[in-house]
Amino acid sequence: MFPSKMKKLYVAYLSEDNETILKKLEDLGTVQLISVSETPISEEYKLSMLHSEVRGKLLELISRIENLNSIFSIVVEKKPEFLEEEFEKIPTKIKRTSEVIKEADEFLKKLEEEVLPIQRSLEKVKKEKSDLEQLEISIKYLKVLNINPKELFGYKNVVVIFGLLDKRDREKVESLLKDMDYVYFQFKDVEKDKSLLFIVSHKEKESDVRRILRMYRFEELIIPEKYRNLSIDEAERLIPKIKERLSNEEKSLINKLKELYEKYKKEFLRISEEVYVEKYLDENLSRLGRYGKVVILTCWVPEKYLDKTVNELKSVANVVTYVEEPREDEKVPTFIKNPRIVDKFEVLTKMYGIPNAKEFDPTFTLFLTFPIMYALMYGDLGHGLLLTIVGYIIAFKIRFIEIIRRLGFIIFLSGLFSIITGGFIYGKFLGFSLHEYGIPAPLSFIKFHLEELSVKTINENIMNIVLLSFIIGIIHILAGCIINVINKIRQGEILHAIFNPWGVMGIWFYLASIILIAKHKTNLGAMISDPLIGLVIAPLILLPIGLRIFEKQNIGWSLFEVILMIMKFLSNTISYVRIAAFVILHAALTIMVLLIIGQLPQTLLGYILKGIIFVIGNLAIFAIEGFMVFVQTLRLHYYEYFSKFYEGDGYEFKPFKYFRKYTYVKR
Repeated sequence: MFPSKMKKLYVAYLSEDNETILKKLEDLGTVQLISVSETPISEEYKLSMLHSEVRGKLLELISRIENLNSIFSIVVEKKPEFLEEEFEKIPTKIKRTSEVIKEADEFLKKLEEEVLPIQRSLEKVKKEKSDLEQLEISIKYLKVLNINPKELFGYKNVVVIFGLLDKRDREKVESLLKDMDYVYFQFKDVEKDKSLLFIVSHKEKESDVRRILRMYRFEELIIPEKYRNLSIDEAERLIPKIKERLSNEEKSLINKLKELYEKYKKEFLRISEEVYVEKYLDENLSRLGRYGKVVILTCWVPEKYLDKTVNELKSVANVVTYVEEPREDEKVPTFIKNPRIVDKFEVLTKMYGIPNAKEFDPTFTLFLTFPIMYALMYGDLGHGLLLTIVGYIIAFKIRFIEIIRRLGFIIFLSGLFSIITGGFIYGKFLGFSLHEYGIPAPLSFIKFHLEELSVKTINENIMNIVLLSFIIGIIHILAGCIINVINKIRQGEILHAIFNPWGVMGIWFYLASIILIAKHKTNLGAMISDPLIGLVIAPLILLPIGLRIFEKQNIGWSLFEVILMIMKFLSNTISYVRIAAFVILHAALTIMVLLIIGQLPQTLLGYILKGIIFVIGNLAIFAIEGFMVFVQTLRLHYYEYFSKFYEGDGYEFKPFKYFRKYTYVKR
């Protein structure tokens, strides 16, 4: 529940072992590199930066890989970004950088010799298709003018320009062209918002004509040079034949490219990833320092991995290591390792913030309380079953990216708890009260009579669910305050753990107030006369005194903190009434659907409409309320619970590790 303790590890070794050390650390993935320039030893020993000898070659290889990837994208099916690519990882081994570069260079040369000619042929086909499309469009409009392409070209002193002009610009262009000598033009209406403009001009006037056309919305129609000697009839006969030929050529080339990709796919992906790993290692050279022939490396290591890391480094090279405790004021990365079933909830914790290295990680408590609170607001056996199925599909059946799968698991677990709550406590199935059909809720002994929350008794049972909401809220708020006390004690801030609105004084005040209210309910006079009132007042006196003495706060601010504490405890507790509100809302919505169905006639059409309304109504409740309950459950945890103890101002431990997508290192 608390982040792993971190150690700062210094490693010194000969520069000739640099590649070996870096590759071993990347393979282990147990450290986070610190830039040595940020440490005191950099200035003390005047450490110099390490310079890469292979960066240029690596960047050249990556450029070639990306070019090939761009070519292969024609035949590779691209999945949406929210889906993970399904791929069987290829075994590889750790090699010397020179070996990786040599192998990649030779393989890419071989692949390029086969791929690039196909790419050039495809570009040629693409250009021919573009030319043919231009010809086809031009012929369409030349037919309107009854002019053949070959009649437009070959003149010594005359140039022909034709194209489409936006009708909004027609009058302006017409007036400008009219004022020009040796220019003939003609307009034809061919489309709703465009006119065909045909211009015959003396060559000396061409630049002036084109300048005018550039000022307005004119799209010139082009006839590619190789088709300029055709007539309209010849062009119309030729276009379908060329289209078919180009289409066949393109299919043939794409098939060849696809065959090449399938043939070299595994090797290409393996070598590409190995090159990217080398680039990653090379980019991290700037974090290291050099002192003569010695390289100094600094990193954060979780305490649990320290011995393993040092032993592994000593097994591959002669190293000198020194371990240092982080300074009190030093920002330390947070390393958390939750059990697999719990770590799915880390996505919710991280949405609020990363725990700092000294504070309690609330992920485990989220795992326990989030599904329960969700289920209390959404308790229905039928809707819970739908939620479980949707969550199961997202989490386990479709290869969504990790963050979506984790949310899917949270939905799945919340759905399971909703089934339990709906079946065992509320006795509800898609709005039907099962106890009315002789099926009692097994946990009705809880004595809140929640299974009776139905059409007839909803008004009588509202207070039961409101009371249950308050009880849950009180427990949740107290848990947050207790965790805050533990946090402060672990951080050595004993007095702060006591004299804090969410510490011992806050817990004392909150518990005493709850007991007093539970005993006398709304009888204010009885509360004041009860000796227990002293237990409520005592922390309100001690807290500002403690804040003044131990926290050095002025008395005015200390009193304000007390008032703020009272208001927050009150507002936070009332916030949990939203649990009751959503239970009632869920009941009301399902009741409304059932009432509408009950009003329909007992005819064939009536039964069909009943079925349609029942399905659509329940799907709407399932989707809309399911989302709203998720947001409200999250809110109760973030604002009412996390705010008592969780700062979330840390930064995540990022291991020196290239996360491979297509390969794995074979031992």
